[in-house]
Amino acid sequence: LFLELSFQTAHGPLQVPKWYEDKYCSHIPVHGNPYGNESDRRVKCGMIAAMDEAVGNVTQALQARGMDRDSLILFFSDNGGPIHKAGSNWPLRGAKTTLWEGGTRSPTFLWSPSLLQTSGQTYSEMIHVIDWFPTLVEAAGGKPSDVPTID
Repeated sequence: LFLELSFQTAHGPLQVPKWYEDKYCSHIPVHGNPYGNESDRRVKCGMIAAMDEAVGNVTQALQARGMDRDSLILFFSDNGGPIHKAGSNWPLRGAKTTLWEGGTRSPTFLWSPSLLQTSGQTYSEMIHVIDWFPTLVEAAGGKPSDVPTID
């Protein structure tokens, strides 16, 4: 099974069912937030909570069907967050569309209960999303050199 989920949750428009804000985001101050519009930050927090729940639903479904043992989950982002849309890249300087670390660095992780030879490693060098292609082809049992040219 190949399953790709491209969540647009962290992008605009900023909207989420209110109960996500109420349940997960009450810690965000309503007044005096130095990082921008407080209501937008609460909505953004709720959006991320909704995405977290959706990822949990997928992993639980894989586990319930015994498919998690052969699963490889890659979670990544293409850039830092837009600070003008309730994002925060703190403590990094910059934002989406900038060349500072806040615009180019984003968290990524690869998870599998059985397919990784090592775990708990951190890689601090530059990587681009297309760099995952050879890794994923090999994880699926293929050879990157056998894949036809992709345009």
